[in-house]
Amino acid sequence: MKNKTNVILLSIFIIIALITLARVLLITGNINGLITREKLINPADECVGYNLQMTAYCLNNHVKSIYKYKYSYWGIITEKELLREGGDCKTYSNYYTLLIKDLNNKQQEKFKSWNVVLDTHRFIVVSNNEGYCVLDQDYYQCFIFEQ
Repeated sequence: MKNKTNVILLSIFIIIALITLARVLLITGNINGLITREKLINPADECVGYNLQMTAYCLNNHVKSIYKYKYSYWGIITEKELLREGGDCKTYSNYYTLLIKDLNNKQQEKFKSWNVVLDTHRFIVVSNNEGYCVLDQDYYQCFIFEQ
């Protein structure tokens, strides 16, 4: 009888663990976080080799073409979900971070980027020796240093 009770308890525990794991995967789209990459068109391919201001314009132009605001409690979704359903400031900030990382892997000129987190808003700042640009959902603004 004791052995049967242990088997039932173990079965219940395994079922709860599997349900929890399934919920995490449904909510986050992945286990590692941020936005996962799938074999979709990579806008970083189109933005390689530009100066800072043109790169910001190019990336923002891509985001504008897919932009759809939708509040996301977690801010952690797949790229496919972002394209289909949209996202919020955190989601688009993460997406810009992913695009800058891809861009840096494809070119010699590297950009530095920071996620700026305020109480109720998030955006990205990207920079190099030319200046810096703010990329905020479907908006961007660059500040170029005087030479």
